[in-house]
Amino acid sequence: MKRLNSIRLSHFSQQHKNQFHFLLILLIFGMITGVLLSRWISASDVERLSSVLLTTVITSVEPQAFFTSQFVTNILFLLAVAFLGFSLAGIPLIGFIFFTKGVQIGFSCILYVLTYQLKGIVGIILTLIPQVLFDLIALFLVSVISIEISYALVRKCLGYESEHFSLTGLINSRLNVLIFSLLLVLFSSWIKSTLVIQLMEIFAMMD
Repeated sequence: MKRLNSIRLSHFSQQHKNQFHFLLILLIFGMITGVLLSRWISASDVERLSSVLLTTVITSVEPQAFFTSQFVTNILFLLAVAFLGFSLAGIPLIGFIFFTKGVQIGFSCILYVLTYQLKGIVGIILTLIPQVLFDLIALFLVSVISIEISYALVRKCLGYESEHFSLTGLINSRLNVLIFSLLLVLFSSWIKSTLVIQLMEIFAMMD
């Protein structure tokens, strides 16, 4: 079953490689923009990150409540992105989401480095990447589905789709990808509320 799912996802990624490349380019440009924005980072922002990361998160986060908060927030966010596919403006809106996501990641990476210097690179690997990796994969998958549906709607409105085209059939064929994405969010929320907090504690003890 796992092998079958892997084959299906591989086929899905190959079938939609143009959409993946489009979103990846926007993400990279967003990250570059986030890095460039680092010139306006103030000393207070640097101190605030250190305080939040090493004090607030580790000492005051209750794992179960944090898991619930992360899971609900990210599920609602993914569903919102999925519903953008039913809009004619879905493609530019999803592109904007990916660009801003890249800005957040790039800005956060630079903030780590400015706060902790070389130790910040370790912090990015230990605490930042585990937080964004699975959410980002899920966002990629759902966004590709939304772009596909939005593009189909545009073509249908312009009269390019044949009369045999079924939007319902297209949506049903992508439900397995959507379900897999939601499971990724579930796993990501668990990682954040358990492993990431422990990794933050390890990072805080590093000299």
